Amino acid sequence: MLANLQESNQLLERSIEEYSKVGMSEGDHVLPGLRVDALERLAERASFRGYKHRARDAYIKLSEIQPEVAGWRNLLGVQYLMSGQNSQARVVFEGVLARWENNGKALCHLGYISYSENRFEDAVDLLKRGIALDEDCHEGRVFNNLGDSLLKLNRRTEAYKYYQQGANEGLLLSAWQRSLYNAPNLRSSPWWEPKETGHYE
Repeated sequence: MLANLQESNQLLERSIEEYSKVGMSEGDHVLPGLRVDALERLAERASFRGYKHRARDAYIKLSEIQPEVAGWRNLLGVQYLMSGQNSQARVVFEGVLARWENNGKALCHLGYISYSENRFEDAVDLLKRGIALDEDCHEGRVFNNLGDSLLKLNRRTEAYKYYQQGANEGLLLSAWQRSLYNAPNLRSSPWWEPKETGHYE
């Protein structure tokens, strides 16, 4: 918390070490709830700092401590994706679906992996199922990946139906303007007069 307030990497790294001491320690001297809280915070802070391997190890431990919680496994899979280890992520998400076949997040993440591998039929199936099952999967990138997969399969009308759904939900600017990173009131111009920049005295 202090690391956030002071925006200090040094404090952030110290907090990661302290969370790790509590969460990753062996034995039963740490209360189970405290261990879970420490591991969750360790994973979040380590991922934020860019220590993907430490975040991954924390999610592995959380999955071992609470095997009934699909969310830890999904977050583990996301860490693999963020590290560019799509094949390991696929194994994790397939494991989630083997146990929880209607887990929308796992379906959408697998859909993304299929999309990135140009396996568009699989991507369409997985992404459609994920969107139908879990409203948390309603993100601009999911609708973009689904629509793009459909376009690659020459299913234009269906693609624009999903783009429009994303726009209707406020996830995309429109079915035609699908950029995910937009600044309000931002305009483009081939040339700016100095007084138009906002930095002119």
